Amino acid sequence: MPIPYKVKKLRLNIAKDLDFLARLFEANGLNSEPIIKAASQLKSDDPVVYDGIGQSDYWGYEVNNLCIPFSENPEIIHPKDADLLELRINCKIIADSHFYNTMADPLIHLDFEVLIEALSEEKNNSIYTGFHIDRHLDGAQEPAELHPFYHIHFGGRRLNHDTCDYGRSLFLGAPRILCYPIDLILGIDIIICNYFPSLKKAFHRDHNFISILKEQQNLFWKPFFHSLASQWSGYNAAANIWLPKKIWPQLI
Repeated sequence: MPIPYKVKKLRLNIAKDLDFLARLFEANGLNSEPIIKAASQLKSDDPVVYDGIGQSDYWGYEVNNLCIPFSENPEIIHPKDADLLELRINCKIIADSHFYNTMADPLIHLDFEVLIEALSEEKNNSIYTGFHIDRHLDGAQEPAELHPFYHIHFGGRRLNHDTCDYGRSLFLGAPRILCYPIDLILGIDIIICNYFPSLKKAFHRDHNFISILKEQQNLFWKPFFHSLASQWSGYNAAANIWLPKKIWPQLI
């Protein structure tokens, strides 16, 4: 299944941004191999497989086990004996090239999972925390609880009965909080801004990174927030085709 020229060009441009991100990781002493592999997926002539079918007009990539070790513990951390913290990212992104740089939903699939693992010196075992940002699956059954189309949710696939020693903690099905669409670059920026202040300074000093970040925010966040704004009177919704209540079911 040949990939159309315009789609191939788009995929190569996105791969170029990921290659730059990989070099930035390397310059800061981080392993960039998962990012390089994601870029190679975009550079290949293989169509993106979605629901078991190859789609020549789609673009996307997967990142597996992208690790960022903590050079020092965060200021707020429990338990206090946690040591050797490491953050791992796994993500899968799929998008239709027809909706690239439009006012429509920029993605078809988003699964961005963050797992933070540490060693408890007192108990001499691994301890975990994490969250994920994802997009509600098209055609999936509507859950009973509030489920914004894009949401952030505490927990992860590793935080289950087999891996957790709950101690005196109580965990409920955490609420899914409205979030915005992201790609790997936007997701990395969320991570470094919240957990790695020295990396944030290093990345944000790079004018090329800031330029790419600004472009990604325009591509992914502009249609999201313009579409939300169209929910209220006084907003010119003529250019919007993304229904605000599909993004955020809580709207009335």
